[in-house]
Amino acid sequence: MEERQLICVGWPAFSGDVPFPHVIEAGSPHARYALVKQTGEQWDVTVRAVPYAWERAAGIAMANGRPDIAYCLMYGHMASRQACHDRKAPVKIVR
Repeated sequence: MEERQLICVGWPAFSGDVPFPHVIEAGSPHARYALVKQTGEQWDVTVRAVPYAWERAAGIAMANGRPDIAYCLMYGHMASRQACHDRKAPVKIVR
């Protein structure tokens, strides 16, 4: 029986325009990944959330002029729907 495994990794929050405008928000800053395993006709999916130094990562994003990314990393949400589509929109991090 053939077995295949995939690993999927992504941001805690992001927006995109392909194939249509969308926003994905995990709701927390944890790094997440999914293990997807196919054995024959059976699929098994395991999703894991892992803590990491998200405050440090957000600080690096801020230092590089990306408050929108900093907010996503800290909270797992987009700061505002407008900022999703207008990268020049100012974003204030509120704790």
